[in-house]
Amino acid sequence: MSRPLRVVICFRSPYGGLFRHVVDLTRELSLRNIEVGLVFDEACSDAKYLNIKPELSKLARLGVQTITISRQPGLSDISAIRSVRTFCRSTNAQLIHGHGAKGGLLARLAGRTLGIPVVYTPHGGSLHYENGLSGALYLLTEKLLSNFTDAFIFESHFAANRFHDRLGKLNTAYRTIHNGLNSGDFVKPDEKAAFDFVFLGELRKLKGVETFLRAIRRVCDKDFNPKVAIYGDGPDAKYFRLLASRLKLENNLFWAGATDKPKSALASGSCVVIPSHRESLPYTVLEAAGMNIPVIATNAGGINEIFGPELQQSLVNPGDSETLAKRLMLFINNPSSFDSETKLLNTRVKNYFCVSTMATDTVALYKKLQNRYYINHNDDFVTPSVRARRGD
Repeated sequence: MSRPLRVVICFRSPYGGLFRHVVDLTRELSLRNIEVGLVFDEACSDAKYLNIKPELSKLARLGVQTITISRQPGLSDISAIRSVRTFCRSTNAQLIHGHGAKGGLLARLAGRTLGIPVVYTPHGGSLHYENGLSGALYLLTEKLLSNFTDAFIFESHFAANRFHDRLGKLNTAYRTIHNGLNSGDFVKPDEKAAFDFVFLGELRKLKGVETFLRAIRRVCDKDFNPKVAIYGDGPDAKYFRLLASRLKLENNLFWAGATDKPKSALASGSCVVIPSHRESLPYTVLEAAGMNIPVIATNAGGINEIFGPELQQSLVNPGDSETLAKRLMLFINNPSSFDSETKLLNTRVKNYFCVSTMATDTVALYKKLQNRYYINHNDDFVTPSVRARRGD
């Protein structure tokens, strides 16, 4: 019987949709007899991670290694790369899969020196940055690192197209593999909605929270009095609270903070709002749709891939607070007008966004890479390019 493939998954923060993706992937890989090791930032006390930590420790048969990983580029990255490389060596990893901009950086630079194949999933990451010094720096970094990448996985066609537009045609293998839900995600918690609208996500400007707040103000100016819950935390939280105060929305908003129970958070609203300016393929849309909760969203990133051609016309342009306000008022006036759309979206998610399919396609790519590599005396897979550099 052949030995299980040993895969190290590297990412920065155990938070949000990226973390949900990694956890789902780890569960599915373990069911397929693939041994997984996890490397991520140690500076995390997020409740969701702490609750799932015991399960992760069991699923990750190669171990869980927490190290210092800064959000921004810096000299600390050198130490982080060494730590990732040391963990891969200690587990005799045969493949490393980086998630997100920083996880991808560490995985690719560590993998290059080890001579093992590297898979990279951006999850939006550095591609969210537009023009300017930061955007130029991240773009240059992605171009350089693409030479150390054996395969890309994009969670949406939008992300793949954006990557190609900004970096040019890829010379390495790539696949679009959508995020997926499991059967439990289609069961809605048995609780009554306490709010008209719910936002769940990281409190960053690119998530469109300001657009949402200004839309709520417009709704209130039309003599409506919606109750809104905002779940999440992030670098722009203070800015949004000050803006809400200036807009005189204190009586309409409940700042719920980060939550380790996203399903319950989504179910606490009669309608879920995703006002993002930039996205890839957000789990929030999938999870709300899976539970048959009405969704009002912007046409950002791969959200239109979830909605499909039949429902794309209902999406709001990013940053358009006026049109978003109209959609909010339509829901307040006539919630049942969203019933047909909600049912169609639920059916589409059930048919096309399955976690088992996501994992199966990912494993197929791993195996394809495995077949392109030869096994040396240490049982490590080494790329032809690494062989050439080593003179093998």
